[in-house]
Formats: sequence, C-alpha cells, structure tokens
Amino acid sequence: MPVTFPVQNVVLDRAADENLDRQLYRQLRDLIERRVLPSGSALPSTRILSKDLGLGRNTVIAAYEQLALEGFLNTGHRTRPLVMELPAHRPPARGKSRSGRSGLSERGRLMSEQPFHHGRPGVTAFHPGLPDADNFPFNAWSRLLSKRAKQARGELFGTYHVTGYPPLCEALARYLSASRGVVCRPEQIVVTNGAQSAFDVLARLLTDPGDAVWMEEPGYYGARAAFQSAGARLKSLKVDHKGWDFAAPAVHPRVIFVTPSCHHPLGVTMSVQQRLTLISLAGLWQA
Repeated sequence: MPVTFPVQNVVLDRAADENLDRQLYRQLRDLIERRVLPSGSALPSTRILSKDLGLGRNTVIAAYEQLALEGFLNTGHRTRPLVMELPAHRPPARGKSRSGRSGLSERGRLMSEQPFHHGRPGVTAFHPGLPDADNFPFNAWSRLLSKRAKQARGELFGTYHVTGYPPLCEALARYLSASRGVVCRPEQIVVTNGAQSAFDVLARLLTDPGDAVWMEEPGYYGARAAFQSAGARLKSLKVDHKGWDFAAPAVHPRVIFVTPSCHHPLGVTMSVQQRLTLISLAGLWQA
C-alpha cells in the first residue's frame, strides 16, 4: 500500500543558524529511522517536494544526496527516491554507549571539554582568531590567489611538500631573518593550518603522556588545551603585571610555554633579565 508523504511533519526554521538543507536532511532521516517512512516507500521528487515546502530545488537535492550517501535512500535517474531496508533494531543513540556513557575516549572527552571562543561576523570580539575583516585587502588577496593558482599547475594537488610549499617556506625564512632576527633554513619551517594546528603538532612531538609542561597562568587556552589533550601534566608559571615568576616547579618540565613579546592575555613584555633567567633554567634542566 503506498505511503503518503507526511509533509506536515517537516517544519523548517528559516531564521535558524542551521542551513535549510541540513534541517530537511535531519527531519527526513528521523522520519525514516522512526519508520514513519517505512522501507520501500517512495519520497516525492525533488521538484514536487521543493514546491510543497517552498524551498529551492537545490536545497532538496542536497538533503536527498546526503541521505543517499548514508544509505537511507536509493536514488536513480528519473525515478523517485526509495527508502532503503533498515536493520530490525535501531542503533543506540549517536554519541552514547548502551551503558549511557559517552562513546568518546578519555582523550576525546578531555578535548571536548576544553574552552573555546567563536564570534559572529560583523561583531567585534576581543580574543584571538577574529581579525578586522573591514580592513583586510580582499581585492589584493584575490589577485594574488588567482595568480598563484594559475602558476601552481602540477604542484597544486598531491602531498608533494608535506611540511609546506617550498617558495612559501623560503619567503618565511627571509621574513623571519629580517623582522625577528631568527636564523633558520627553509627546510626547518613547517606550515600548519593555523596556530591551533601548530600547538597540537608541537604538543604531540615534544611531550609524552605524563610529562610536565610549565604553562603560563593565566595563559593561552588554545596551547593549554593542546598540551592537556596530549596527556601532559601542567605546572603553573605565574604571570602578573610585574612579569614571570620563575620559582622552579618541583618537577623539571619537559616543555616551557611562554609568550614573552606580548603575554596573552595580560599584554606584558618579558624583561631582558627574565629572558636570561628563563634561558639559564632551560639549559640547566636540558643538561
């Protein structure tokens, strides 16, 4: 017996942050999982459903394609989508085990509990990672991207340069030498997808689970999260308006994390004497 599609059960919120295709996907998946749409039943064509819901056809196509990728629908050319056969028993709720505990590992749970900040476009926020888009040279940026993309050719795809595009590494080495006095070779530079990615790589390369890390307090939450997720034990390095308190911790740290040029979040600069003290301590413990 044919099943009438329960269009009245699909309620979309056009004011929500979630895209309409994701809302439609979630609600259709729920109808399928609850057997409101049983196996073998046909869904309306994308053209008909988009008309019934007042949506663009591409929105419905995107929702159907996601359901097909996950095995809920069988779609074919010039045929209506059919609901696939589902297991007799529903799987446990996503993210939870049968015991009710989270399905995450201990490291995953720790990572999910780390603080993070996100903003909204057009709203000024005083924390890292949110530059002033109004003053960004988008026109010049677009021209440079277009020029480089045309020149890249065969090097644009593939994992040929794992640590970074060689011309970029060379340019960075020259810039660091001129602006910071850092003497380094291009092959010593590793390009990452942002600062947090770099912290994650450094934490896993430099520390083993249980190693001590001397971490600024207060300090940058992103670096703290990376070291904690890697299994390090954090030891507080106190910072105030006078600077850093280098009273040695009871356990010699494997890593010392500082932001000496402009401390986050206090903004103080480490004095020359404090820098020499820090270098001396690091050299003593390394020996």
